[in-house]
Amino acid sequence: MSSRTIYKVLKRHCLNILKCKIKNRRYKRFAKKHPNDIVQMDILGPFYIHQSSARNYIISCIDDCSRKVASRYFERKRSIDVLDALEEWIMINGKPKKIMHDNGKQFTSKMFKHFLEHNNIKDKPIPNSYPQLQGKVEAYNKISRMSLFQ
Repeated sequence: MSSRTIYKVLKRHCLNILKCKIKNRRYKRFAKKHPNDIVQMDILGPFYIHQSSARNYIISCIDDCSRKVASRYFERKRSIDVLDALEEWIMINGKPKKIMHDNGKQFTSKMFKHFLEHNNIKDKPIPNSYPQLQGKVEAYNKISRMSLFQ
């Protein structure tokens, strides 16, 4: 007898021991309670403006609690540019407690790490190949990309 036949017989006699019990999973929304607890940073690009061969990038900072966004346009994606975007965030919204980012060269440079240490900001890199942890900034990048290229 095949396993499918056995399954049908068990199901017919209400002896379905193979059935998986579905647990009601309640997903907890990941968000900090206070503004500036965690700021997520990411770089969107490269993209090209019409009739130009220059690469362009958008560096974004988004607050995990309030969803405030600060984005800046750059022609390069250097550590200095990332720090400019972060300094603009600090001037407008205040100093964050943690910065969550991917493991790009701009975020792992000595200059970036020194800036975080000097300003008492904790560094929170996400694991390689797991961008879902930065879902909020990735969703913002998706919306930005859609609005730019339509």
